[in-house]
Amino acid sequence: MDEAQFFADLNAVRARNGVPPLATDGQLISVARAWSAQMAGPAGLSHNPDLGAQVSNWRTLGENVGTGGDVASVEAALEASPHHFQNMVDPAFQYVGIGVVEAGGAIWVTEDFKQPKTGSLPATQVPQPAPKPPPRPPSPP
Repeated sequence: MDEAQFFADLNAVRARNGVPPLATDGQLISVARAWSAQMAGPAGLSHNPDLGAQVSNWRTLGENVGTGGDVASVEAALEASPHHFQNMVDPAFQYVGIGVVEAGGAIWVTEDFKQPKTGSLPATQVPQPAPKPPPRPPSPP
């Protein structure tokens, strides 16, 4: 599926730039899919003006939108754009939702990025081992 390919490509870009991978977020996916459907219709290529109201628990949001004939051409265009590339490699972003709609021989993609308001960590982050407990004092004889 195109969404899975965009997700894999996005995390590959982050890996090449030394940035941790993004985790997916169901709310962001729903918003991104709905916006891609809007763009494929009357809205045309544009950013979602209501993104901040449609997503909860966020400190920072970002959005990439694009259209083209296939995943590779849209991905290349996003990577070549300084603003879009910055969203892709911003270490503050921990979550992404990607929505792809096919219409009229083209694909329409929305990538919505989020840094959560709370200190929660993405599900893809590997937990660190617990610190070793301090040594116990010697027992009396």
